[in-house]
Amino acid sequence: MTAPSSASHAVARAPTGVANSTGTSGDYGPLALIAGAVRRERALVITTFAILALALPTIVALTVETRTLAGLNVWIKPLKFDASVALLLATYAIGFGLARADDRRRLWVRGAVGLVIVSAVLEIAYISFQAARGEASHFNLSSRWEIVAFQLMGMFAVILTAGAAVAAVLVWRAGPGRLGNGLWLGLVLGFGLTFVLGIVTGFAIGGNGGHFVAAAGAMPGNDLGGIPVFGWSREVGDLRAAHFVGLHVMQILPLVGWAADRLAPRASPWAVLVMALALTGLTVWALVVALSGQSVVPAGW
Repeated sequence: MTAPSSASHAVARAPTGVANSTGTSGDYGPLALIAGAVRRERALVITTFAILALALPTIVALTVETRTLAGLNVWIKPLKFDASVALLLATYAIGFGLARADDRRRLWVRGAVGLVIVSAVLEIAYISFQAARGEASHFNLSSRWEIVAFQLMGMFAVILTAGAAVAAVLVWRAGPGRLGNGLWLGLVLGFGLTFVLGIVTGFAIGGNGGHFVAAAGAMPGNDLGGIPVFGWSREVGDLRAAHFVGLHVMQILPLVGWAADRLAPRASPWAVLVMALALTGLTVWALVVALSGQSVVPAGW
């Protein structure tokens, strides 16, 4: 008896709802992934759009608000979290949506989806609530209930990041199917590395008691003067840079894999591996530089 070919193995393990084929991501790309997520993971998709909808009144509040926190408008932080959490949930919807039908029905998988959604909603709700009060949500130890709330936020952040590990396992078990080797490997490594790098950099921020690290002890008093959009400090170490890169590996690697499948199919896994090493190295570099008290932004920027 001869062993089944790799192509037949890929067909046998194609995600449910995707026609069996030995094709590549040329016929099953980003739009198909999104459509599959909408069909198969509606709870995650609905929560994503709910959080995006919440961003609209946040933008309105931002335009009329005069209060500041850490030197910035109190609604800046909730708006950033609305965008980042919505993107995270949308990416998870794609990953969970690619799981085999029998895996998606498993209790632990549905439980993981539920925990991710609850954690996301409570995280956004608390950050917005504190902004409305003009109070900090992170590292706020000014009262007993805020200490408890901050500890719960840490737990929610771990759960949200752990969702990436579950997605990595599910996509791995589903096999390439019509995804193409580069796109499939990009999804598996993207989710897996996001979990590892997100946890490491997140705990670095929590263990440091904040995102700033000053080499000479001259800690900045606010977030003013950071680079546009991201807000990372130009003057001292800022752990948020490493955390940002680590969390977004799960979006970057699948795009690299999909593009490589179309341009150079035979080399696409290698392209994903090289980019995975580069992003891991970039995250580690940003973390080490920040922990040394230096800004990752070149002087003068």
